[in-house]
Amino acid sequence: MKAYSADLRQKIVYAYEQGEGTLDEIAATFDIGRCSIARYLKLHRCGESLQPKPRGGGVAFSLTEQHLSGLQKQVEEKNDITLAELVSHLAQKEKVAVHPSTVCRALQRLGLPRKKRVLQLPKETKQHERCFAGKSLSSRASGLFLLMNRASIWPWRDSTDAPAVAQGQSRLFHLIAA
Repeated sequence: MKAYSADLRQKIVYAYEQGEGTLDEIAATFDIGRCSIARYLKLHRCGESLQPKPRGGGVAFSLTEQHLSGLQKQVEEKNDITLAELVSHLAQKEKVAVHPSTVCRALQRLGLPRKKRVLQLPKETKQHERCFAGKSLSSRASGLFLLMNRASIWPWRDSTDAPAVAQGQSRLFHLIAA
């Protein structure tokens, strides 16, 4: 929240000193908290300034210009590098231990893209798992038995006799039957 200006603080103190109301009435008039008015009055009575105090500094940024230039070089060399890889690079080469969010903020400062995770492709499944996915174990077993039993699936040995192959259906059964 932004601090109230010095002139507003002076108007509030002036209003109270002129007897324009109680602390609660002045707080309602200026739409600020009662404790804030009491604090301004205390500062005024002690002879201190009503100027807002500067904001606290917070935690200093842990990466120097040298670290930022190293990050920029890394991203230029390999533009799809992840935040975790950049953190490990800083730990190994620059001897700086930082959190991935710190690296993310540094890349934002530099106007560089940031990659948060590695794309993982789905694992390849076996042919029989795709054919019988979602079926019970007994139906899987009977289905596998049918695949292995040549006579029940493909009675023809020659592809010229097989109407299914001629119609463009899968050649899997033809290969099993042969």
